[in-house]
Amino acid sequence: MAQAIIENGYICCPTVGTWFPETTLNIHGGGARRIGRVQQSGRWVDILAPEGVAGLFVLRASEGVWCSRGTPLFEIRENAAEDGFLADEAGKDSQTGDCPSGCVIISSDTDGTVYLRPDPQSKPYVSEGNNCASKETLALVEVMKTFSPVRAPADGLVESVRVREGDSVQAGDALFWFRPA
Repeated sequence: MAQAIIENGYICCPTVGTWFPETTLNIHGGGARRIGRVQQSGRWVDILAPEGVAGLFVLRASEGVWCSRGTPLFEIRENAAEDGFLADEAGKDSQTGDCPSGCVIISSDTDGTVYLRPDPQSKPYVSEGNNCASKETLALVEVMKTFSPVRAPADGLVESVRVREGDSVQAGDALFWFRPA
C-alpha cells in the first residue's frame, strides 16, 4: 500500500506503474480508503486517498495510463456543488439535468462514438430499469477502431440511458444515470 500525495490541488501518484482507478466515476473523498491500484512489474500496489482530505475527487488519469511519482490522478473539488458536479437539493443542476438524488452519473472517459449493443443484430447491453452487476458492460465507446467498455461501477440499477446508439460524445458527457445498490 502507498498513500497518494497532494500537489497543487491534485491527488497524485506516489510511485511508478500502470494506473487502475477504483472507479471511473468521481468520488467523494474523506478518510484513507483505496482510490485505485498501480501495477508494477507484475505486482499490485493499493493507492490510498490522503488522510484529512475531503471534497469531490474528479478523476483525471484514465485506466491503463503509465504514471510516475507526481502524476495527477484526481483533482480535488472542495465546492463541488458550486462547480456543477453535484445535483443541488432539488436533485437538478445544469450539467446533470434531472438526475435523481442518490444516482451517480456515468460519463464517457474519452471523445468517440457510443455503441449500446455488441453488434447491430444484438439486444442492447442494458436498458432503463435494468439491474446490473459491478463491472458489467453498459456500452462501448469507439475511437479510431478501438472499443473501450463503459462498465457499471457497482451493483445497481440503470436509472436512465442518456445517449442513443451511434451518438458522438465528448469526454465527460453523461452516458447513464446509475443508482448504486
